[in-house]
Amino acid sequence: MGREQVCYLLLGLGAGSGVFTSSKHPKLYPIKAGKLLLKNTEEFSKLLGFPFWIAPLVDDDFGSNNYRFFFNLNNYIRNDTEARRVCESVIFSASLLYGSPISDGEGELFFRFPRAQSDDSINYEEIVKADEEISPPWGRQFFYPSSTIRRYSLFPDSVVAEILKVAQVCLKNSRVLSSLAFLHESAKSFFVNSVDIEELLVNKNREAINTLEQNSWETSVQNSFKAIEALIGDPSNNDKKFFKKLEEAGIDPLLLVGYEEKKPIYQAIRDLNILRDKKAAHGSTPNRRIRLIEILNCQGCREEVVKLGIEYLLGRKIWLEAKCE
Repeated sequence: MGREQVCYLLLGLGAGSGVFTSSKHPKLYPIKAGKLLLKNTEEFSKLLGFPFWIAPLVDDDFGSNNYRFFFNLNNYIRNDTEARRVCESVIFSASLLYGSPISDGEGELFFRFPRAQSDDSINYEEIVKADEEISPPWGRQFFYPSSTIRRYSLFPDSVVAEILKVAQVCLKNSRVLSSLAFLHESAKSFFVNSVDIEELLVNKNREAINTLEQNSWETSVQNSFKAIEALIGDPSNNDKKFFKKLEEAGIDPLLLVGYEEKKPIYQAIRDLNILRDKKAAHGSTPNRRIRLIEILNCQGCREEVVKLGIEYLLGRKIWLEAKCE
């Protein structure tokens, strides 16, 4: 029996190229992706050391086929661990640019299928059927593949191109990938779009209204601090040592951050550490209710630290102004 040869479909993110004609018309029209997206896709593939490409996922049931990301490891070997690392680097980078998680993080971020006969297009029904044929019902990748595979976020080409640039930084630096993973998880527990923050500040001192909200806020606080810690390490109580850590990560310790009351980012990080220790890290702590302003400042601090750290490694600012609101 020969070794299993597989390809992978990245779940959760489209290639930003819109829709082309139905597969009932055999001609595949030229890809519409912008030059920058194609360039960054090729760079990403080169960094990986194996094919990572854009192709239409042919879906006869819906009569319209969307461009998606596919990849295969060298010699089409199956290595789900490496596939997972590739997908996490892209999806977590997308969540950073978008502002909130584009995936709920439940289950795998890829769909694995037998080696494709052609890289030009992949047929949805064929890859799902192949999974059903080789796996028993309890061993299939997804019980409801239709909703899992067909559901994804679609952004302009320029945004997707930038996502792949940030993903390259993740692949080169495991600490960045860990930081973005924690950022992704913290945003799942609490995230407010920037356009809505001013309105919420009217009730800035309100506490979590119930146990479930309190638990979500606590989880967000803990993962927010982990996101920062993954990049800069534990914040030292010694200003000189702490400032050096921040500067080495490309962060100005005196940069002002926060909502309503601005404070230097080094102090914001320390405040977040205190908030975690006193209100979020222990279940037996009395009077641990978190206030809205505290969790909002937590969100702002984690995003700024991670963004600045990645920009330092990238050598330029991230195109956050291009993100979809």
